[in-house]
Amino acid sequence: MGSGTAAGLQIFRAGAEGLGPDLQTWNDPQTWKHTYEGLADGLLCFAQDLFGTQFALDSEAHVVRFDPETAERTILGDSLEHWAQWLLADPDVHGAHAFATSWQDRHGPLTHDQRLIPLRFFTLGGTYEDDNLAVKDAAQCMRIRGPLTQTLYSLPDGAHFQMTSTPPRATPTCSPTTHSRSSPITPPC
Repeated sequence: MGSGTAAGLQIFRAGAEGLGPDLQTWNDPQTWKHTYEGLADGLLCFAQDLFGTQFALDSEAHVVRFDPETAERTILGDSLEHWAQWLLADPDVHGAHAFATSWQDRHGPLTHDQRLIPLRFFTLGGTYEDDNLAVKDAAQCMRIRGPLTQTLYSLPDGAHFQMTSTPPRATPTCSPTTHSRSSPITPPC
């Protein structure tokens, strides 16, 4: 069974044959969930939008939307039919259809393993402008977000925080950089 992709939405395939992520590999903790340290546990992710928002079945058989930057779970219904109704009620908002179509018209299609990731995360004031978006491997996008999501998840709404980037040991010429909520989180090195 192959993966299904409509502009903005990707449904994961079942089995080894086909394009894009398969259900088993995508849901293996070592693919990306380990970086969320428990925040994505109990989810069977079956689809994602252009920005890596996950659609999943939770341990209570609800269909949920999992925000990759905040780990917020929003219950969308109790069946895939409810999810499809929710999605089709406004595909431009719920599935990023219009944005994906516009991006594809300007930049060409993403491969089946790619998603867009904001350089300054949306929850930290990042925009949907082209200069804030990068194309990366979908699993890498999730692994990048995991550690930050752990920090944001534990903070109360409106809390201030500082993020310090420690350079890799293999790059001794870089020095740690402090970023505030209003600065991009991409380290300079």
